[in-house]
Amino acid sequence: MADSQNTIALRAEIAQVEKKLKALQAAGKGLGSVKNEIKETYEGGDAEDLYGNKYDEMKDDETKAIKEFKSNFDDKKSSMMEKIHSQERVLAYKLNSLNTQLRFSEIWDAITNK
Repeated sequence: MADSQNTIALRAEIAQVEKKLKALQAAGKGLGSVKNEIKETYEGGDAEDLYGNKYDEMKDDETKAIKEFKSNFDDKKSSMMEKIHSQERVLAYKLNSLNTQLRFSEIWDAITNK
């Protein structure tokens, strides 16, 4: 029993969608594992080694900047994760649709090749 061109094309398209889906899942896993930890050190010393009003102001400014960076980073990361998950759902639906079409195409091939 020979497969129709439609069946062959559907199998190829399914393989492409599966490849894209795996790549997105890997990207999501990689992005999800990225942490935004920043250690506060000054030339090999800890921030607690510095004393005085000027250093306190600098430390406060840097702490504020770090918190802002972490917040911005988390916002961007969340946005990208949402986009990745959304695209994963789209590809999963497309894959289901293609698999259904493939089953019908295989049935049609079996009927017409008898």
